Amino acid sequence: MNLTRPFIKLIFIAGSVVLCITAIFLTANSQSVRSRTGPPASTLIFADVAVQTGIKFRHYNGMSGQFFLPEIMGAGAALFDFDNDGDLDVFLVQGNVLDPAVKPVKRILGRRFIVVNDQPFA
Repeated sequence: MNLTRPFIKLIFIAGSVVLCITAIFLTANSQSVRSRTGPPASTLIFADVAVQTGIKFRHYNGMSGQFFLPEIMGAGAALFDFDNDGDLDVFLVQGNVLDPAVKPVKRILGRRFIVVNDQPFA
């Protein structure tokens, strides 16, 4: 008679029981910690300061309704020192018309915003 198979089955059942008890304990413990500390405090991480800094930009994604990849992706941005003055400048990437049959109404270009004399973007 081979005792290996019942032994493996017993190990498997014992391991499953230990995992279930651990999961129940961790779930109950995390809920009790949450109830003692209350809801997490909401802190403002980002603030919209585009108007104060002089950045005026409207992104055009070339929406055609055919769900091309650029239509559903976010726009691009680069922060770099364009004029080598030690201040980060901003370049915002613009989209364009994606359907070859549609002509753009106007020329659509990305925009570069440069910090001049420690003043907001020009």
